[in-house]
Amino acid sequence: MIELNSARIIRETRQTKHYLAISSAELRFVNAYKGLSDCEKLIWIAIADQCALDPEYSCTLSQSQIAELVDKTIKTVGTAISKLRALGFLKTETISFGPLSYFLTLPQEGLDALLAVDAGVKTRLNTGNKITCLL
Repeated sequence: MIELNSARIIRETRQTKHYLAISSAELRFVNAYKGLSDCEKLIWIAIADQCALDPEYSCTLSQSQIAELVDKTIKTVGTAISKLRALGFLKTETISFGPLSYFLTLPQEGLDALLAVDAGVKTRLNTGNKITCLL
């Protein structure tokens, strides 16, 4: 049987190892956060996507690589990363003069929301109620 090019691409894409997925609750929290612009949310999602490929849920990218991923200027990316760090959406670490390593996190209110969602899911699942909304 001859494998079509499209089938091969889809198969290889599905075999990419994603160690951790970003939960829909995290995405909803980031999307609803009024203190972030659409550009800052896009940059957080792009970094999150790269972090999902790593078992430590981190990634090492230069600002120019991020800028290329989101089609923004390096200056815009740098400003957004500074704000994401200040608000508690990212932690960074420099490893000997190389690009930054990024670690995803959420501000305390986001972490509290995730804990509430987790507790609500367990409660709803135990009672057999249909889950309609997690946040």
